Amino acid sequence: MSAGKNPLHLTSTLRCLVVLTTCGLAASLNAQCPDVARFTPTAILDDGIESTILEVVTTGKPVSVTMRIDSGVPVIIQGASACGAPLNVTLYDDGTHGDRVANDGVYTLDGIRYQANAPSACTAHTFTRATPSLRGVYLGDITILRNGAFTTIPFNQYALWILPVSEFGIPEPVARLSPDVQVSAHVVNIVDTQESVNRILSGEPGVSIQALSSKVYSVLPDAYDFLNFTTTSQRLCPGGKSVGLHIMVKQNWTGAGSLPFDNSSSYGSSGKLLGINFIEQQSSDYFPTFAHETLHQWAAYLPSLGLVGPGGHWSENTNIAGAVGGGAWSYNGDGTYSATSSGFTSTWRLPPVELYLMGLASASEVPPILVSETAPLAFGYGSRFLGPFRQVTAAQIQQVAGPRVPGPDLAQNDFRTAYVVTTPGRFLTQTEMTAFDRISRLFTGALQPRPGNNRPTFAEITGGRATLETSILPCTFTLSPADLNVSAAASSGTVFVSTSSSSCRWSASAAGGWIRITGSGSGMGSGAFSYSIAANSGAAARFASLAVNGTVSSQEMPVSQSGALGQSALASVTGLMRSPELINSCLAPGSCLDQPVTRGQMAVYLVRALYGGDSFSYSRTPYFQDAPASRPDFAWIQKLYEIGITSGCAPGQFCPASPVTRAEMAAFLVRSRFRISAGQGFPFPSTPHFTDIPMTNLFFPYIQKLRELGITLGCSATEYCPNSYTTGGQMALFLMRAFLAP
Repeated sequence: MSAGKNPLHLTSTLRCLVVLTTCGLAASLNAQCPDVARFTPTAILDDGIESTILEVVTTGKPVSVTMRIDSGVPVIIQGASACGAPLNVTLYDDGTHGDRVANDGVYTLDGIRYQANAPSACTAHTFTRATPSLRGVYLGDITILRNGAFTTIPFNQYALWILPVSEFGIPEPVARLSPDVQVSAHVVNIVDTQESVNRILSGEPGVSIQALSSKVYSVLPDAYDFLNFTTTSQRLCPGGKSVGLHIMVKQNWTGAGSLPFDNSSSYGSSGKLLGINFIEQQSSDYFPTFAHETLHQWAAYLPSLGLVGPGGHWSENTNIAGAVGGGAWSYNGDGTYSATSSGFTSTWRLPPVELYLMGLASASEVPPILVSETAPLAFGYGSRFLGPFRQVTAAQIQQVAGPRVPGPDLAQNDFRTAYVVTTPGRFLTQTEMTAFDRISRLFTGALQPRPGNNRPTFAEITGGRATLETSILPCTFTLSPADLNVSAAASSGTVFVSTSSSSCRWSASAAGGWIRITGSGSGMGSGAFSYSIAANSGAAARFASLAVNGTVSSQEMPVSQSGALGQSALASVTGLMRSPELINSCLAPGSCLDQPVTRGQMAVYLVRALYGGDSFSYSRTPYFQDAPASRPDFAWIQKLYEIGITSGCAPGQFCPASPVTRAEMAAFLVRSRFRISAGQGFPFPSTPHFTDIPMTNLFFPYIQKLRELGITLGCSATEYCPNSYTTGGQMALFLMRAFLAP
C-alpha cells in the first residue's frame, strides 16, 4: 500500500480485542463466513408482545439448520419458554414459520419474544450493550448440516437487542427522506438489498462503496467528516472474523507518514469527508471498534521506524498502547518488560503519539517509544519482552515524516460522523431506530466519564482535546425577507434563500391561488426565486405563504395582502385627520395625550380610519345593552361589530366607558388593518418578541403581529406591558403606523 493513495485498513480491532475476532485477512473471510444470521427486527421491546424472526441465510444447500437454546435464557419461542428448560428448535425453509420463500436457502424461525417479567434467575446469555437501557440476549448455538458435515456457530456470534419498555420513553421521531433512506436525530437508515457492509468486510469484489455514500449525500448535506456504516445482519464465522474496515478518503495534513490527497468527490463529498468506517453488526455499539477504525485516519503510517506491524497497526513489539494497537508494558526491574492490561481500553485515553498524529498534541508531549528488537516469549497479558530494546523519539519521527502540520493550534479538533445503519430490503422499525439512536448518541458528547466499560466519548479518549458529533444535520434554510406584507395592488419580488450547506437541495412553493412562483423555483445551496402576487379586489385582507422545502426540513414565509377597503383606508389620510378627538384635542397642549382611551372612543377612531370618514351604513337596532342608540358613539360601535372587529366585552355588553388595554388595542388594530373577524386566524412569528407575553396568552398572536408590522416596539426593549391602558398619545401613533404606513 503506497502513501498518497487511498489507504484501506481491514482490521481485527486492537489485535483480537473483541472476543469474536480473529486476525485473518480479508481475502479469506468469505470462505470462513459462508452464512448470515439476521433478526427482523434486530431490536424489540421487553414487553413480551413485540416479536422477531430469525433468518439464517445459508450456502451449500444444507440438509437442516437447528438451534439449541440453553436453560435460563429469557425468551419465548413459538409459545415455549426457555427459562425452565433448554429448547431445541428447528429452522424452516419450506414457506412456514415465517419463511418467506420455500427452498431459497434462508432458514427461518418466527414467534421469538423476550419473556416479560421473567424470573430473576432467568438471565442466561443476557448482557448490557452500549447503554444500560439497551440489553442483548444470545439465543443459542446454531448447527448447520450440509455435505455430510456439521458446522456449529457459537451462540455469542449473533444477538437480539432488547429495549426495556420502562426506559423506552418517547420514541425517536423518524423522517422518511427517499424511497430507501430514513433518519432520526442521530441515525441514517438505508435500505440495502446487496448486503453491502458484510460483503465489503468479507473482501468480496464488485461491491460499490460509492453507491452507499451517494445515498447519504442524495438527501443530506455534505456536513460529515466520517461516514460510519454498520448493518443488522451478521456473518456467521466458525473461525472468527474481521470486524472493521477504514477507508481514508482525504488527508489534508503532513507529518503522519502518508502524503496528502483528496478522493472525497468519488464518494459524493465536496472536500468535507475524511474517512469511511465499516463495522460489523456485533460491534456496532462497541466504542473501541469505532475508535479504532476512526483513528486509522491518522495512524499507523509511519515508515521505517519499526513502529508499524502487520495490517497497518502499531507493532506488538512497541509500548504505544494505542487505539490502533501496540502493547502496554511494565518494567520488571531486570531489564525486561511484561505486557499488562492497562492499555487503551482500561484508561480510555489515546497515547501521546496518536494525539500528536491527529495534530492535537505537540512533539514535546510525546515520550520516547520503546521497541523490542525480538518478539515476546508468548503473546497476551503477562508475556515477557527480553529485548534488546531501542527508543523512537518524536524527533526521529519528524526526521522521517516531517513535522505534523497543522499542529495543535490549527489542526481540526471538532468532527462529525453520520451513523448509518443498512438493512436488507426493509426499513428499521421504530424500536430499532430508537435503539440505534441511543447507541449513536453515546459516541458523542463532552468530556465526561461514563459508567461501566466501553462507554467513553470521543472527547474523553482525546483528553478533552477534540469532540465528535453524531447528530444528523438536515439542511436548514433562512429566507430574506422573513415575511411579506403587501398592498392590494399587484406586485412581484424576489426571495433570497440561504442554506446550511452548499449541497442542500430545495424547491420553492406557494400556498394560495393569488401568489405564484415565477422563473426557476429550485436550487442547490444558497440562491433565490421570484414570485408574483395578483391584485386583491376583495374588501378583506388575505393570507398565504411562500415556502422553501428540503428533503428533511422546510422554511415558510407568511404573506399578508391588504384588501381593497383596507387599501383605500391607507390612502385616506384626510379621513383619519377628521377625528377631532384625536387630532384637535389629543395633540393640543395639556389635552388627552396621557389619558386612557375608552372602548367607545376606540370604535370611532377605527371606523373612521377604515372608511375615511363618517359616511357608512349601520343597523339602528342596538347590538349591545350598554350601547343604546342614544349614545353619541352608537353608530361607530354598531359598525365595528358588523364588520367583525369586536364581539363585545361580554355577552350583550360592549363596555364603552372601559379603558382599552394595550393587549386589547393590539387585537383591534390587527383585525382592522387586515379586515378580519375576531375568530379568524392569521400568520404571526412564533418566537416571542416580548418577555411579558407568554405564548399561551390570548393576545399573543396579535401582539406578535403588531411587532412584526413595526406598529409597536413595546414599552421597553423586552416588554410590551399588555395590561397597561392605551393613552391618547399612544393611540395616535398606533393609528398613524397601522393605517398611514404602507
